Amino acid sequence: MKQIGLNYWSNSIPSLLELPLENCQIDNIKPARKTNFTNLQVVDLSNNNLNHQIPSWFSNLSTTLVQLDLSGNLLQGEIPQIISNLQNLKTLDLQGNQLSGGLPDSFGQLTHLEVLNLSNNTIVHSIPSSFSNLSSLRTLNHGHNQLNGTIPIV
Repeated sequence: MKQIGLNYWSNSIPSLLELPLENCQIDNIKPARKTNFTNLQVVDLSNNNLNHQIPSWFSNLSTTLVQLDLSGNLLQGEIPQIISNLQNLKTLDLQGNQLSGGLPDSFGQLTHLEVLNLSNNTIVHSIPSSFSNLSSLRTLNHGHNQLNGTIPIV
């Protein structure tokens, strides 16, 4: 399977809670125009061949998603602001990609975030002061990047 379209799943399985598609050699994901993942809580697309920017359609999961694993891909570009729309997110794993640029200041809006793994990317700049809002954060891995500054006290 080289390319996956989520049209079928979004229309025929609206009660889907988890979407585990790790290690499937997926290189692109294209959901239906109107994704209706009203109950989706876990998306695991780790260890695939995703070689584009983080898809904007994840913001459609803002009320339900608690775990997003995009680790071990070839994702490029900056971490988009839309990630901060995922208000109930507890785990975000972006390690082992080719993400660059700085961290969005809006990360501070992810007040339920417990685990954040950004290691092994090419993220630069300083850690935003808004990280002090991450009062639930238990694990932060930002190794093998080019971040500077101090981690704000939570």
